[in-house]
Amino acid sequence: MIYRLLSLLAVVFLAGGCGSTAPAWHGGFLDSLDDYYDQGTGGGATKSAADKNAKIALVGYREGIQVDNITEDKLKSVTENGNELVVEVFTSKGVETITGTVPPGTFIAQSWQHPSGTWWSYATFPKSGQERRIEEMRDRRLGSARLRSIIPGWAQLTKGERQKGMRLLAAEGLGLVGLATFVILQADYEDRRDRVRGDGPNARDDRQYYDDWANRFYWGSVAFGTLAGATYIYSLVDGITHIPPTYQLLLSKTHVQPMPAGLALAFRYELD
Repeated sequence: MIYRLLSLLAVVFLAGGCGSTAPAWHGGFLDSLDDYYDQGTGGGATKSAADKNAKIALVGYREGIQVDNITEDKLKSVTENGNELVVEVFTSKGVETITGTVPPGTFIAQSWQHPSGTWWSYATFPKSGQERRIEEMRDRRLGSARLRSIIPGWAQLTKGERQKGMRLLAAEGLGLVGLATFVILQADYEDRRDRVRGDGPNARDDRQYYDDWANRFYWGSVAFGTLAGATYIYSLVDGITHIPPTYQLLLSKTHVQPMPAGLALAFRYELD
């Protein structure tokens, strides 16, 4: 029973860790980053196509023509004159023309592949005069996250990795609760075993029964303790060493708010 429970929990956590969740920028431009970056999002059958379409969208963004998630079906024509792009794109206002150049240093901040196989890319370029501010905020956010890495999941939440942070928090909580529960159960069954009196067959059977269960609870506590320890070490190392995309660091800041009756925590994200 115990091992089936552990196996089920392992499957749940592995399934949660392997999910392919769309990043925040997939729905369009990130309004909260308007002061920092020119942005562009694009999709395509290959990563290179998605990168190209994201850069086209960024040029449109700079020209005041914002088309969320540029894909092939939104492009009427694309002409390249040297470094200059001339693109006719379908928008809610009809066909509009994007004319401009992809600024040198445009960075594909992140790429993501949809389960269907389609690639999506997010292009960014620091707005004029914002480079130093972006760098300072990035370093400050990373420093804050590293200080908070002592608590499993907190550093990840600070860096905007909400799903990872919540999984680590849940795994650590599960490990600690499971460890405490199985240690208590082990002690209880050992106490029951020790209180059995007599040397008859029934007494020996009772002692053996309680001893067997105490042994199972011991290994259960070892398993949950290993989960808690491994989660803590991973969260600590990841919190100190892992650097997510800069846009993600700038996008979110963690505020922990207690919910009524203290049953849960609400996390609010905002820019400085």
